[in-house]
Amino acid sequence: MNANELANIWRKPIYLPYLQDPLTPEALRAAEEELGHALPRELVMMLSVQNGGYLRYELEGYPLDAVSGIGEAHPSLTRFSWGEERECVSFELDGLVPFSGDGHWYLCLDYRTSEQPAVAYIDVECDEQSIIAQDFASFLALLRLDASGKLALQTGLDLDGTKARLEEILSVRAKAADPQLYGFIVYNFAREGGMLSLSPNEVRLGFTRRGERRFKELKNFSEPALRYAELDASAMILDVFKEELMGEILRKLNDAGLCAQSLKDAIGA
Repeated sequence: MNANELANIWRKPIYLPYLQDPLTPEALRAAEEELGHALPRELVMMLSVQNGGYLRYELEGYPLDAVSGIGEAHPSLTRFSWGEERECVSFELDGLVPFSGDGHWYLCLDYRTSEQPAVAYIDVECDEQSIIAQDFASFLALLRLDASGKLALQTGLDLDGTKARLEEILSVRAKAADPQLYGFIVYNFAREGGMLSLSPNEVRLGFTRRGERRFKELKNFSEPALRYAELDASAMILDVFKEELMGEILRKLNDAGLCAQSLKDAIGA
């Protein structure tokens, strides 16, 4: 990935409980001393843009969750130690530094054989490990933008206007999802044959839920941000949850005069 792609690797809105304080040279130096290893340059570049959170990219064949930042909050690169996992696997865990995972699986910087870490995937429950990439830059090159099953719409309307137009074209009523789920409004269309979801490209910069960490800071993250920086702020995103419906939905929308195309084509993914 180039510098521009690294700058836009993080998902918007930012999930604030996973966001650490901005990374400083002092915090980076302390983290590397605590870990006993220098972190890959590309990872440091990512964390300098945003110190932890969800990515808008996916890794084919493997799970990929939030990437840990450097700080006191969970998840953190430095606030982790192998415990009962040692009893579950037959391979060495020392030298593995997890940067993503859910307790059952982890993506790790693998320093076991070199100070230039590979990226390893380990499955604790299945006692399995595999090397995904020989270095972090090669790992990043494997990532693909999460754009499958999505259409980009240019309607000249706001979200509610687009929702009403889709209801008319598709002859189905929409229902708003709980905005606490995503941090922005989503309209679900329970259409025969498969669910559709409509959402805006422009959202608030950050979100968290009442009772979660940093809720009181939510007002500081109210400025607009784009989920897909490749599209303009007026774009709408339509998720089509059954791939075989994509052609039919695309045809109906364009026949009705809406400008619709696959998100992959719209952003050049």
